[in-house]
Amino acid sequence: MRTNLSTFEKYFAQTGKAVYERNRANCGRKSKLLEVEKFLEFAEEKILKDKWSVDAVVGYCREELGFSKDKMVCTKTLYNWIEKGLLRVRNIDLPIKVKLKPRKTKAKVAKIKPKGKRV
Repeated sequence: MRTNLSTFEKYFAQTGKAVYERNRANCGRKSKLLEVEKFLEFAEEKILKDKWSVDAVVGYCREELGFSKDKMVCTKTLYNWIEKGLLRVRNIDLPIKVKLKPRKTKAKVAKIKPKGKRV
């Protein structure tokens, strides 16, 4: 029995897990969605009203309008954000994605070797 009233540290698993999860939430790259709002507004307007493709919008912004890389995103990211529903643009609004047919998957057939000798 302790009678000297000194402080000591003790490990609690639940507290350790809570600290770990709080720190883990701060890991990873943050989304550029809020940093590139001006570019996204321009892209949505061109895709929805003028029926431009995503790649055309990115190329035009990079070459003609002079958007820097930190003020815009690449084509792949833009397609990913459209797929996730983060923008007003949907897949049906994209001119090329609607034309493409989904790829057919072939069923895999197991190759069974014949047993015994052939006659």
